[in-house]
Amino acid sequence: QASGASMELGQQAQPPPPLFQSEHHLLADMRYLSEIRGNLSEIEANLPSACEILEGDGGSKLYLVGTAHFSEQSCQDVRDVIRQVKPHRVILELCQTRTGILTLDEDTLRAQVADTGLESVRRNARSLGWSGAIMHYLMGRLSACIMDQIGLLPGGEFRAAVDEARGLPFCEILLKDRSIRITIQRTLSKLSLYGKLRLAYCLLFSMEAITKEQIEMFKDKDLLEQLLAELGETFPELREVIVDERDRYMAYQFRSLCKPLFPGVPSINVAVVGFGHKTGIRSYWPAAADPSVLGDCMNVPVAPLSERLFLRTAKYTLIGSTLFLLYLTGRLTYRRILLPLATGIRAMLL
Repeated sequence: QASGASMELGQQAQPPPPLFQSEHHLLADMRYLSEIRGNLSEIEANLPSACEILEGDGGSKLYLVGTAHFSEQSCQDVRDVIRQVKPHRVILELCQTRTGILTLDEDTLRAQVADTGLESVRRNARSLGWSGAIMHYLMGRLSACIMDQIGLLPGGEFRAAVDEARGLPFCEILLKDRSIRITIQRTLSKLSLYGKLRLAYCLLFSMEAITKEQIEMFKDKDLLEQLLAELGETFPELREVIVDERDRYMAYQFRSLCKPLFPGVPSINVAVVGFGHKTGIRSYWPAAADPSVLGDCMNVPVAPLSERLFLRTAKYTLIGSTLFLLYLTGRLTYRRILLPLATGIRAMLL
């Protein structure tokens, strides 16, 4: 899921405060929350179809809301679920380095998404490496293309979730996606050099015009699964890292939160994720209580020596070619312009 927009890397979120300070506070708060929430069984019957309910430990529940990342309807679905359920926690498919999508004003966010210049590549190269920075740049171009076509900023459903959560008493906001740095680096480690070039070509030259209607079509589960199947046929490594591994990671993170706040007090949680992750999270949910479900999805393999040598050679070749071109340009300018001009001035003075 190209759920991530082109955000400036390196922005860190502060750790959230404790949800409840003590059991004494909890008992009073629970009575208040129960009064304003009402009967969950009646509420669940009227939730949007985009919401799925997963059972946790001790009666705890996760309301999993699937969204299209450029969708006004998804924003409304998220608002409806949070308003009705009134959860203890709202969990977002974001990592700590993508908090800008929540905190920046609309003009700044629009400018950052549209910032697909080489300067952004250079900045991101510090944390992702040059290959990772180029991949991030290409993904940003895709987000900017969609934004230009439909006039909507990415991540609206996450901002809607935060707005609603801030209006609730004692509601905690958590970011529980895997780090984008790990995702990009694992993606690159899975692809061969030819695969990377092929993917770059697809991202650069295969961006077709996307309309609001086409984005909303992603809310249809069958269509989305078909698109993911096609993606898996073309780039199976890409689907494994970007979709399957993150499904496992988020299922584990969500399941570890679906536990009683205190003995006999179940937690109510709402998670906002892209539609492409709902099926995977559901399938991994029974096994997600065990950390072994993560496998090696947090490890970042080292690139093969041959590839590192190729990239370094390409880098220095590009630098050398640029310097040589500057030298030729300067020499040509001197011979064709400066030298005749100096000769003419000398002749006039003599």
